[in-house]
Amino acid sequence: MAAAAYNLTFQLGFATTQICESVAVAVQTLLAREIASGGDDGDKNTKQTIMKAKRVRHLINGSILVGGLVAGGLSLLTFFQKESVLRGLTTDASIREASRVIFPAVLITQGELGFVLCCFDSFLLFLKNTNKHDAIQFSKALHTQ
Repeated sequence: MAAAAYNLTFQLGFATTQICESVAVAVQTLLAREIASGGDDGDKNTKQTIMKAKRVRHLINGSILVGGLVAGGLSLLTFFQKESVLRGLTTDASIREASRVIFPAVLITQGELGFVLCCFDSFLLFLKNTNKHDAIQFSKALHTQ
């Protein structure tokens, strides 16, 4: 029974965080396009770096906002509709009862995971695909703008 309750809540959390994963992939794609765009043209490089940093900051902030809203919204919606969700996932009353006990922990974890997927995956992709000089320039531009 405990294994069934765990499997049920794990699958529910996994399914709902896939929406957050899709937001993260979309932002990663936009960040990759932004990183790949532009060239190094001496004097223009500083201005281009500042403009690119603004666009990257906008993408990362948007990812944080969307990720937080999606993760929080899904967690709240699932929490308030937990009885309906549990009835739709299993007909066994003992499994539903065991799932109710661990449901809050799953929803908190779901919200945190969704937020992390949207925010940090995108930022890590940006750092991975940026050379040291550009990373320093972006860091300065992000902090001064």
